[in-house]
Amino acid sequence: MAFEFAQKQTGNKKVLDFGCGSGCFSYLLAKNGYQVTATDLDFSPLKLVKEKLDFPENINFIQGDIIHKELPENSFDVIFALDVLEHIENLSDYVFLFKKLLTPKGVIIISGPTESILYKIGRKFAGDRFTGDYHVTNISNIKREFGRQLNVKTIKKLIYPLVLFELFSASKVQDS
Repeated sequence: MAFEFAQKQTGNKKVLDFGCGSGCFSYLLAKNGYQVTATDLDFSPLKLVKEKLDFPENINFIQGDIIHKELPENSFDVIFALDVLEHIENLSDYVFLFKKLLTPKGVIIISGPTESILYKIGRKFAGDRFTGDYHVTNISNIKREFGRQLNVKTIKKLIYPLVLFELFSASKVQDS
């Protein structure tokens, strides 16, 4: 769904895949003509995938916290932050950074869990490895934080019977 939404945007070819994990989504983007910058704190999952898959040359991998990297302003048409921001404590710093990195007509695509009662029940069944302690916030708080600085629009909510995940976009406020 996030990929389909990005494809509908015009002129969006420079992409930041924030929290790229194994790099599979970055691979898909690159194979479809996007110039990708993929970042993550830990490249262990990526290294495993790289043993099996040859990544295209139009992906630039950056390991580490991009807060401390010198990325040029207005350099990304699309920023993906899929199922990653719920792990970040200083979220407002990243909202500010994403806004700075985004081109004037660019879009940020964000997804994450709601942390509803269904999640808590699911974690009980999943066992001790899935306590949820690694989530410091939920998609509602993330959406609210982005809404303080950017225009936010819901793309999709996964509902059954309560909202489990949400996908939304954020873009710079256009001057009237």
